[in-house]
Amino acid sequence: MAKISQEQWELAQALFEAGKSLSVIVAETEIAKSTLSEKAKKQEWEKGLNEQLILDDVRVQLEKTNLNDLQAKIHAKEVEKLLSNQMMVKTLSRVNMTGIGEKLLSPEDMTINDHKIIQDTIDKASLTLGVNQR
Repeated sequence: MAKISQEQWELAQALFEAGKSLSVIVAETEIAKSTLSEKAKKQEWEKGLNEQLILDDVRVQLEKTNLNDLQAKIHAKEVEKLLSNQMMVKTLSRVNMTGIGEKLLSPEDMTINDHKIIQDTIDKASLTLGVNQR
């Protein structure tokens, strides 16, 4: 049996999360159905996780065909700005979490107020990064 490459596994997971059947994934990746099923279960892949995202993207692409050139340029600019802002927020949240991790390595130097600030930061970062929902 040939070794399964990392690229094959990534494709298999992406197809699985896009809602494709195991038969389709086997045809695309040439990975045995039983092997796919075992790995998906072991790594807790979520069937159809990205299916709605794909459908939404198709809908948006269809709607964009109705825009004139100026509207399309404005749309692209606004999307880019929103994506940039989201990436900046997530990056800053991760940087804050790294700083907190370093601070927690020497807890004897921390005050009660430090603990409170860290807890509030962790709470806000978990919401920002999508780890927790409210």
